[in-house]
Amino acid sequence: MIDSILGCRLDGRALPIVVTLVLVVVFAVLASALLSRYAKEHVGVSEVAYVVIGAVLGPYGLRLLDTDVMDAIRPFVSLVLGVVGFSLGLALRRRLSALPALGGGFVIALGVGGTVGGVLFLGLTRLPIDTSSLEPVLWPVVTVGSAAATISTAAIESGVRLHRARGDATDMLRGFALTGSVVGVAISGTALALSRSAQASNRFDLTQTEWLVALVALGVACGVLFALFMGRDQNEGDDRLFLAAVGIVIFASGMAAAAGMSPLLLNAIVGVVVSLIAKDSGVLHVKLARIERPAVTTVLIFAGAMWSPVYGWWWLAPVVYLALRLIALRFAANAAVEMFDDLPRVHRAGSALWAQGGIAAAIAVSYALVYPEQSPLVLTTVLAALIVQDLSSGAALGRFIVDAGEHDRLPPENGDGPTLPVEVS
Repeated sequence: MIDSILGCRLDGRALPIVVTLVLVVVFAVLASALLSRYAKEHVGVSEVAYVVIGAVLGPYGLRLLDTDVMDAIRPFVSLVLGVVGFSLGLALRRRLSALPALGGGFVIALGVGGTVGGVLFLGLTRLPIDTSSLEPVLWPVVTVGSAAATISTAAIESGVRLHRARGDATDMLRGFALTGSVVGVAISGTALALSRSAQASNRFDLTQTEWLVALVALGVACGVLFALFMGRDQNEGDDRLFLAAVGIVIFASGMAAAAGMSPLLLNAIVGVVVSLIAKDSGVLHVKLARIERPAVTTVLIFAGAMWSPVYGWWWLAPVVYLALRLIALRFAANAAVEMFDDLPRVHRAGSALWAQGGIAAAIAVSYALVYPEQSPLVLTTVLAALIVQDLSSGAALGRFIVDAGEHDRLPPENGDGPTLPVEVS
């Protein structure tokens, strides 16, 4: 069993890999449980800590998760990405009642992602910069732009708890964040599939369009089959439903890894389909919470471990990313609020969406699995920006909630604030 997961023989080299993998997973589960219980308002700080821990364990630190280890556990990394994607898609149904917020989030995601990706593309192609290691330049730029479109729902939920907030403006932020993350995953996964279309054409005799249709059809088919299973076994125990969900994620992640697709996108499609056609999808999302947060924690650790530094002028990439995303967020959020009359008019909505979190890291890791030679720029840009944004996002979110007049609307529970459902993307 271990051999099949790791894709290698259980010899003297594989045994330390298994031990390291078990330790990482155990740490992720314990750290997530402690965070959920004792430090819910410090989600952004903890996510930065997980990235740093991964870097310490990586090839530029203790070398417990060096390049050889990460190559050996690629199937497990794909599985963890699949869990994150499935949970993201499964959360969609809960926000369908807030269509203006979803529409506004779509506008923000396209505006921010398009601005960041477009400016970076122009800079890399017009300035005298050696981009031979990034050929073709389009795909890493689209990945970075997609990551810029994502917004951390976990950071928003922690701010909601801290300020005991409730109201239309708070729900608007939740809708913006979920839509931005879904759009970011969709665009990055589609770009990754297109970049692999040449290999797919040689291997499966498919055109680019047929390859994308096959990707979507596979996700939809998995989602429909699982939704049918839920309908037939709705009277079965929760554990059986949970195990079935894990099984479909494993299957979809394995298919994605074998075909060079993004497990993040394929499982997100499965989750979206299940959320739309299965009545009990909300119950399933609650049940998956036991592995959702540990999965995000593991992705952040792996992102740090896979990181390798860039040199020279390439360090300007995260600086440009940060500046462009801040400006684009403010303009795009204002435009979204103006376009949809049902959205509340509150200042600084863009600044409240500053944090990024695990989905941005997952997009970068998904790309790095397929194109490891181009991963330094992508991971450096996304992770460096993630650290800055997540550490500095709390104050802006708090000001937005206060400006909206939605703070202190919920009574504290045991002095620690109310118990609310957590979204970790």
